[in-house]
Amino acid sequence: MLDLSILYDNGVFTLQSQDSRVMAQPGFATYAPFQHVSCPCEGSGRCYSPLAPGEIRLVILEPGELSDEISCRMPIFPRHRTPEFEAISYTWGDETQRQGVRYLDSPGTVCIANSCASVLRRLRYADRQRYIWIDALCINQQDLQERSLQVRAMPGIYSSAAQVVIYLGESADNSDLAMDFLSFGQYRNMNDSIRSAIGHLLRRPWFERTWVIQEVAMAKSAKVLCGTKSTPWSSLVVGAKMLSLQPPVLSPICRLRRHSWMYIVTTDQFVKALCDAAACHCRDPRDKVFAFIAMYPSMMNAGEIAQYRQSGFPMSKSSELPPEHIPATKQVSVRGMLRTHLDISETPRMSTNYDHSVETVFVEFATLLINNQGLEFLSAMQGHSEPKILPTWVPDWRVPCKRTILAYIPLVQFNAGGPAQSFHTCSPDPRSPAKHLIAQAVKISKIQFLGETCDMEDPNWDHVVFRGWRTLGERSWREVINSSSSTGFQTAFSQTILTDSHDDFYQPRKALFQKFSYHVAGASSEAGNFLQDIEISVLDRLRISCHGRRFFIDENGSMVLAASDSLEGDLVYVLLGAKVPYTFRPGQSQPFIGLNLIGECFAHGYMRREAVSPTKGFSVEEIRIV
Repeated sequence: MLDLSILYDNGVFTLQSQDSRVMAQPGFATYAPFQHVSCPCEGSGRCYSPLAPGEIRLVILEPGELSDEISCRMPIFPRHRTPEFEAISYTWGDETQRQGVRYLDSPGTVCIANSCASVLRRLRYADRQRYIWIDALCINQQDLQERSLQVRAMPGIYSSAAQVVIYLGESADNSDLAMDFLSFGQYRNMNDSIRSAIGHLLRRPWFERTWVIQEVAMAKSAKVLCGTKSTPWSSLVVGAKMLSLQPPVLSPICRLRRHSWMYIVTTDQFVKALCDAAACHCRDPRDKVFAFIAMYPSMMNAGEIAQYRQSGFPMSKSSELPPEHIPATKQVSVRGMLRTHLDISETPRMSTNYDHSVETVFVEFATLLINNQGLEFLSAMQGHSEPKILPTWVPDWRVPCKRTILAYIPLVQFNAGGPAQSFHTCSPDPRSPAKHLIAQAVKISKIQFLGETCDMEDPNWDHVVFRGWRTLGERSWREVINSSSSTGFQTAFSQTILTDSHDDFYQPRKALFQKFSYHVAGASSEAGNFLQDIEISVLDRLRISCHGRRFFIDENGSMVLAASDSLEGDLVYVLLGAKVPYTFRPGQSQPFIGLNLIGECFAHGYMRREAVSPTKGFSVEEIRIV
């Protein structure tokens, strides 16, 4: 007897055996007889026949009671002429625990994981068939070409389903109590038992899985099923927000969730969702891109969203650019402007390829986004995992988001680099993806003094900001700028820590420093009392601005908020056309090749085109980011 085990995770289904003669084969039957391959369970039968372009498989789940043997059919349909079906969103448990499924159109049975069988048992009706789409059965996971094509088709599959059923697993840890409470939503009757039950529910593995983001985001309607209980997806979202619970998938799903009035989201929301989803799990790191890339063609930039809302008609890929995005010269437009016409062969739909390496997938995706969205995409860079295989301008989507993206703060119009963007990508080896990003930029300063990193989860974060950073700022104000004006310092410092370049927070800033001065004068001995007096809106803005960042003084005495991994000696540049400045570190290689991107920053006095103003005397240079 062979010792076999089936492993499946996030789109990968493999058969393992201690006997080297056993080849991994897909293990599910097809309704259309075509090709015979061996199945992993006793009583082998027909398995997958190839899908023609535009086709999908559906599972017809035969009726039965909970304990009955699972049986089904596997017909193939043209994707746009399917019967009404439901798409299933779930996650696998222990893949080594498995059981058989009987196919009515072929002899024998095939093994599936117990968790998948649990889904099928809960979903089937007692008295009639049920049409479903479930990835483990409907995609031949061993055929890389089919897998890539079906991955691209998944947003369309989930969006065309009558509803998406989210299966969280069997009842456990008071999940029935949690599901009932979420269904009725009587939050005034909340108690510790209910709060604990909901907390356990939202910590289930489904809420950490990367692939479920697109599955729910694209759904017309979504229902959550746990054991015998069900509730609408919207009720679960409301409950999580009411209890201030934030499972990893919730934020990216909410950013990308389609609404009936407009089937588009902005490109900045798309990039934010990518950053948020870095906290989610998938076995294949390429799925950090592939789980999102098929949704990208429906994205629009902010200018197109505004035009859509005014006209009521969706914009094409070749739509007219808003004035601030119009390139200064034809050469600039060739070298990397936003929203130029994209041939279908160049769209992300053509890029899902599991034959490519992680580096190739990430670099090609970054090149696509930066050419389509512009330099503000660089703000998504949050660091790199080890070993470092990516250029520093390419975001590593495996690294969890450490801080808010300044370039995408709502209602704030940073415009450090002016309207005209000029950049292009290139590679020393024409056979490999782009390695270097060439951009026109203005060097404004070098980091000279630095403060501690602000961690808003640390109860002493206020001491870092209002004592450490403030002391460093006051010293530079006196010594470098040679000014004794406390009013001027307070304005500059408060604008920096609130990332406020246009007096949006003038009154809150004034109140903030009045209260702080009262606090340090000895009228209050507890920092908590001081923080309790600050308006919630100001605290929220401090959290957005300061968390995960360090306060710096540059060689000119100006104040800078930059990424926590910035160091003394790093350079501050404004890239032409970028919303915010960036910090860079000269490369260590000899001969010198280029600059390493560290991250975006807020540089006081340089957020509103000051660096590109002819009156400032800065010179434009070409930099190479490697």
